[in-house]
Amino acid sequence: MVKRSLGVILFSCVFATGAGFAADSVGEPGRSTGEPNSLKNVYFGEQHMHTRNSFDAFTIGVTQTWEQAYRFGRGEEVTLSTTGDKMKRRTPYDFVAITDHSEYYGVLWQLTDPKSPLSKSDFAQQLAKMRTDPEAAAAAVQKLILTLVNSDPMKEYVTPNLRQGRWQDFIETANKFNDPGKFTALIAYEWTSIPDGFFGTPEEDFRDTLVRVDSKRIDAFISEWESRWNRPPTREEINGLIQSYIKEDVLYRQAVEMGLNEDDPITRRRMAQKLEFLSSDLAMMVQPAKGELEQYFNDNSKAYRAPDLMTFGQVFFDPDSRGDSTLEDAADALLELQVAGLPTEESMQGGGRFYVAE
Repeated sequence: MVKRSLGVILFSCVFATGAGFAADSVGEPGRSTGEPNSLKNVYFGEQHMHTRNSFDAFTIGVTQTWEQAYRFGRGEEVTLSTTGDKMKRRTPYDFVAITDHSEYYGVLWQLTDPKSPLSKSDFAQQLAKMRTDPEAAAAAVQKLILTLVNSDPMKEYVTPNLRQGRWQDFIETANKFNDPGKFTALIAYEWTSIPDGFFGTPEEDFRDTLVRVDSKRIDAFISEWESRWNRPPTREEINGLIQSYIKEDVLYRQAVEMGLNEDDPITRRRMAQKLEFLSSDLAMMVQPAKGELEQYFNDNSKAYRAPDLMTFGQVFFDPDSRGDSTLEDAADALLELQVAGLPTEESMQGGGRFYVAE
């Protein structure tokens, strides 16, 4: 069984304010006021959309491009590639995430494009027949599916240069259609988790060129700010924290690329300390052998014994009402209680009422 996980990765965070919204903008309640209202406005969008760059969409006849998908999201008319129908949204989306599959990202349609060098292979020419002669292309389609299920991709179609090039094309396209405050083009993809195998993700290939700032990291920025300044940061301050982190990460990567971390005593000492801490934590996480915990508990049971607890109950004998028989009555009641064993609510009623003066 193939399990799928849809992940939307934001590589930059946009905090839009209402101040820049035009009065005649559509698609978002409250824009006409011209006031910031980000915590109250409702945003509508598409967070799962495939184009011809996904292997599954392409094999069923989809030839829509990223550009056409974004135009559709912005409310422009497009022609559906599978049926030829004209389509247009009545209300534009506020955001769109094109989530093409990371597997064979943006490759298959190139295999059927005569202008592409990828179309010259025997596999590509066989796959290209799926539009005109599905039976002739069946073997190629089956081979494609098996490479996904078995986590054994065709190496010539998943090279870093090929994947990086298509991913960079997508980022440039998203940035072109992104219109802050009116339409947000999220940079995203869909990663598929396959049992007993790992097929890879675009992020894996582009970790050296992208800085990831997710919600957890932003929450950490905010928490650190609040502990230092005793107040939450403003939106502008959060943006500043994000930009500072991005700049620091870029400079760090460049420094490592230049070898500036080599022969640095401070860096070497810090890395050694981190490894010592990690090793210590791993040593503490060793699982005990069967019966070892029980034996340890038996040998140290006194250390885990909770202190004895004692409770008291009162039976009151009023000397004002009982006179000289007070002590005798109390002794008789005590003897009855001792014989009866554990006291009950009924046995505790042998005395009189005790009043506490207010």
